Amino acid sequence: MPVQLGREPEEKQDEKIKEFYRNLFRITKADIFRNGTWKLLETSPVADSDLSYENLLAWEWRLGNELRIVVVNYYHSTSRCRLKFNIQSKSDDIVLTDLLNNVTYKRSVKEISEKGCLLNLKPLTATYFHLAKQVPTKHYYRKRVLGIISTPSFLLILSIHF
Repeated sequence: MPVQLGREPEEKQDEKIKEFYRNLFRITKADIFRNGTWKLLETSPVADSDLSYENLLAWEWRLGNELRIVVVNYYHSTSRCRLKFNIQSKSDDIVLTDLLNNVTYKRSVKEISEKGCLLNLKPLTATYFHLAKQVPTKHYYRKRVLGIISTPSFLLILSIHF
């Protein structure tokens, strides 16, 4: 019986992917993912006829005055939703900064609290919000996160400054 031995072609390292994972691992080392409280968030539709919000999953982690929110579009088409989360800010607006692509967005704290933050995610992508200086909230599920798996097109890192 013949035995087939296979060899894979040599692949050169992709520096963009390498840098992406360096950033991802740096971010997920944060204490909030190991010791924070976890809560599943509810997405809501942008319009009554738009059911794409059902393709999005959202979570938040809180630890002390920090809040992190991750939203994932696990579907093969663009999906939109409104996402409400509690923000304790003295400002009327907050700035969302995409740490991977160096893009910033300005959002109203009132809109986030009342209607929800409008999110539009491309297929198989995610957003990651970091909010500091939050007032701790009660009634969260405590979970220990062992890791987050992603690909370069799957995670958009955002930071909120207020």
